[in-house]
Amino acid sequence: MIDSHCHLNLSQFDTDLSVILVRMQEKGVRQAIVVGVDGKSSERALKLAAKYDNLFAACGFHPTEIQTKTWSQDLLLLERQVLSTDCVAVGEVGLDFSNEHNLSVDEQLNYLKNQIDVAKKLNKPVIFHLRRANDAFIEFAKSGHLPKKAVVHCFEGDHSFLKRILDFGLMVSLSGLITYPKNQFIREAAAFLPHDRAMIETDSPFLAPGNLRGTRNDPTGAIYVATELAKLWQTSLDHVDKITTINSMKFFNLPDII
Repeated sequence: MIDSHCHLNLSQFDTDLSVILVRMQEKGVRQAIVVGVDGKSSERALKLAAKYDNLFAACGFHPTEIQTKTWSQDLLLLERQVLSTDCVAVGEVGLDFSNEHNLSVDEQLNYLKNQIDVAKKLNKPVIFHLRRANDAFIEFAKSGHLPKKAVVHCFEGDHSFLKRILDFGLMVSLSGLITYPKNQFIREAAAFLPHDRAMIETDSPFLAPGNLRGTRNDPTGAIYVATELAKLWQTSLDHVDKITTINSMKFFNLPDII
């Protein structure tokens, strides 16, 4: 099993990362993508990927972390980071309209295009973050700026939105959100997700599975996501494990663990 999106580079894991990595192996979560949200966390992701064979880095600037005054330097930093052999994707990048203090829509779209251009230039897939921005993202996708390979991480949409992003050729990564009772609309969409377009993630330390709400999440939480997806697909956990692992390996160009 592969956790396609986690944040082991954040301070919540400073004291017991080695323990978490052992638990991952014991639970069958054999690889994980450690995702940056700004220059500092991306650098930390690269260092972890260089140190541990089963961790890989994604580098990017989350829309709520972008600083307009330093953007030109930050964009150069991003390109240097993505050039690293330990970086397998640009991300997480995207649109976030959940906070009134965010950048304007036009600013977010511009910075998103900047980072996608880096991904295109260096032939890397992109990890999209979307929060309260599904409609805006569809309009953005229509503009023709999408990269060749991209995934909508932490999918939070209904069946209609799923169909639209699939039409653009995107992958979909499911998180602990599908285990929350209130999210029936996400489960209904996930049930129709083509098996070859699915990945699973934890977004840890956030979004602990429903049975562990209120605790720090970690990559072993991917098991609960996979278990719920198996129920929705009416298939075995082994099948979900195998197909999402294959999908992640292909998407991120990871070494073979099958």
